[in-house]
Amino acid sequence: MAALALIGALALGGSGGLERPGPDVEIWRLRDYPQGVGTRQETRQIFARGYVVGASSALGRGALDEAEGWALRALAIDGAAADAFYALGMARQLAGDGAGAAEFYQRYIPLADAAGGAVALHNLGLLFEGRGEWTQAEVAYGKAVVRAPWNFDLVRRLAEFYRRRGEDNLALKLYEARSFHDRVEWAEALGPLYERAGRADDAGAVYERALQTGRARPETYLRLAEIYGQRRQYAEVVATCRALLARDPDRAEAHRLLALVLRRDGQKDRAAEHARAYIALAPDGESAAELARWLQTRGD
Repeated sequence: MAALALIGALALGGSGGLERPGPDVEIWRLRDYPQGVGTRQETRQIFARGYVVGASSALGRGALDEAEGWALRALAIDGAAADAFYALGMARQLAGDGAGAAEFYQRYIPLADAAGGAVALHNLGLLFEGRGEWTQAEVAYGKAVVRAPWNFDLVRRLAEFYRRRGEDNLALKLYEARSFHDRVEWAEALGPLYERAGRADDAGAVYERALQTGRARPETYLRLAEIYGQRRQYAEVVATCRALLARDPDRAEAHRLLALVLRRDGQKDRAAEHARAYIALAPDGESAAELARWLQTRGD
């Protein structure tokens, strides 16, 4: 629910900055509007926007009835107040009324800009998926991506929908078609799909790209190191693990891989250092017993 509330606040343009508008919010808004400027329609929109501010604030506090009250007052003044329909959809969705939420989202979408409409379509997808209506969910998620193709989060959510359905092939095709080469999250989502598809070389390439950003997760370093190990590129395993340990000295798996690779390459003193670090960090780890026996044979 917190995630949905956040989506709602964002879709309303951050208008929840006014925490408690109060019953005379429209007067405050009107007072800030230059006198003698604007049409009767613009004045109605100012009043309505003030009520939408109240709805957004109430949603952020979880006050759903209050949010609906503010939104309905906005629509009574301006029947085309798009964000009021969105606020009503959010309130109904958070209250568990899927049918009511869908009705308001569908009234909001034709009035919304591309970004707002895409978020509403995503929320419709959530509603349909929750009811087991998989085809309608896929259509809604897909329309959200088409409407806002620059929004990686919407692409990722459609890919995650495919993965929940066991359709990794569709998730992979989606990520390949919607490339976000500057987003480390794109590479880190695509890499595991390549691995599961048996495309280790492609996985390694996107992991390398992720590391180049300087923002990759530790798990990405380790996945890349494992791929290098499968290729017998042991120098790359060492370099990748050392780069990870420079960021996170207590990453046990990096110490384990270094201990095994350096021991294989005859660098036994350095291997022993990493073996001891690994055993200290993961005494029950998969190679802890083996490396402990090896250290004993060395007299360490």
